[in-house]
Amino acid sequence: MKKSFLLFLFISSFSFSQINLSNYTNGSGKVYNIDISQQKFINVQVPGIDNNYDDFSLKLSLSKAKSFKENLIEVKNKYAEWKSTAAKNEIKEFHKKLNVKVGNFDVIFKSGRHHFLSSNVELFAELNIDKNGTYLTIANTKELVSTVNQFITSEGFLLYFHEAKDIESFIESIDLVKADELIRDVDKFNAMFK
Repeated sequence: MKKSFLLFLFISSFSFSQINLSNYTNGSGKVYNIDISQQKFINVQVPGIDNNYDDFSLKLSLSKAKSFKENLIEVKNKYAEWKSTAAKNEIKEFHKKLNVKVGNFDVIFKSGRHHFLSSNVELFAELNIDKNGTYLTIANTKELVSTVNQFITSEGFLLYFHEAKDIESFIESIDLVKADELIRDVDKFNAMFK
C-alpha cells in the first residue's frame, strides 16, 4: 500500500511537470537539466545563443538518445585525436568541422510560455583553437524554424567542451537505463487506471 501511494505521488507530480533525470555542466560552468517530459521524451537543456528565447532543449526519444550518445563517443574520440595533433604541431589558431556525424534531432525553443519545435535539426561538431584555448563546439547547422510557423526562427544553441572528459561526463549524464525505469514507472501507474 505504501509503495503504491509513493508511486501515486511520484506519478502525480510527473503528470504536471518534467522529472529531472540528471544535470550536466557546460564549458561556462552553468548547470543544465536533462529531464523526462510528460510525453516520455528526454529533454536535454542546451545553452542558447539567441537572446530572443529563454530556453533551448534537444528533444530525444530513447532510441534517438541512444544514437546521440553513440555519435558523441565518436565525436569525443575524434576531438581528442585532433586536439593532440594540433598540440604536437603547435597550432595556435584553427577552426574545422569534425568529419563525424552528430545527428539530426528535434529542438525545442521557448519564449515565456510559448514553446516552438524545430524538427530534424542537423547538428555538427567543430574543433576550435584560438586565444581562449582548445575546445569543441556542437551546434545546429542552420537556423531553427518553428514547425507551426515558418516566420518564427532562432539562431539556436551552442554546446562547448574544453576536455574530452567533459564530453564523457555529458554523455554519461544522459542515463538511458534510469530514463527507461522512470518511463516504465509512469506506464505501470497509468495501467492501474485503465
